[in-house]
Amino acid sequence: MQVTVDGALMGAAAYGSNRADVCGMWPGRPGCPNVGYSFPLNTSGLTAGVHILTVTATGGNGNADIGNASVVVIK
Repeated sequence: MQVTVDGALMGAAAYGSNRADVCGMWPGRPGCPNVGYSFPLNTSGLTAGVHILTVTATGGNGNADIGNASVVVIK
C-alpha cells in the first residue's frame, strides 16, 4: 500500500496492525485480527494548508484501489 501527498511518494504503509473492528464485520477473515495498515506521516516538511493524501492498495491480481482525502496542515 503506497501513500502519496500531493502526488509525491511518501512511502509504504506497514501491514499487520490490529483491526478487531474489521474482523467483527467479516468473521473468519484470514489474518484476523492483524489485518490493518499503519503509516506514520511526518508533516514537518509540508507547507501549511490543504494537501491531498492518496493511498493506493494493489491486490495480488494487479488491480489497484485508490482512496483520496483532503488534509489540512496547521503550523
